[in-house]
Amino acid sequence: DLDVTEQDIIIASQTISQDDLTAPRVSAVTAVSGNYQVDHQVTLKVSFNEVVVVNANGGVPELLLSANGESLPFKASYVAGSGTKTLSFRFTVPADTAIADLEVGNISLNGGVISDFAGNNASLLVPALPSTVTLS
Repeated sequence: DLDVTEQDIIIASQTISQDDLTAPRVSAVTAVSGNYQVDHQVTLKVSFNEVVVVNANGGVPELLLSANGESLPFKASYVAGSGTKTLSFRFTVPADTAIADLEVGNISLNGGVISDFAGNNASLLVPALPSTVTLS
């Protein structure tokens, strides 16, 4: 029989937090490849090497997007995943948009915060997509 009190859990949590000095980093970005039509929603999944928490009280984090080396006039906004290793970002394909190769840039906090449970702010650098995503 194991007697664990709430105080024991708090102490263990604080010990873990004090020992974790490493910032979470992006380990992968995934998207469903394909041709997307106007008004389709595109979800991009950003995986981290550890669980992250999103605080969007000051603003919603965004993924910067580009195509053929040029920044796009829209961004993918954070929609879900706080408390997990994978965050979802989504955008809707605007009218008059034809993009051959979607490229994901870095994360813009936009006033929000992405960190681990120890309070280490996440690295905002995002690796290149493993495959191209085509919007038309």
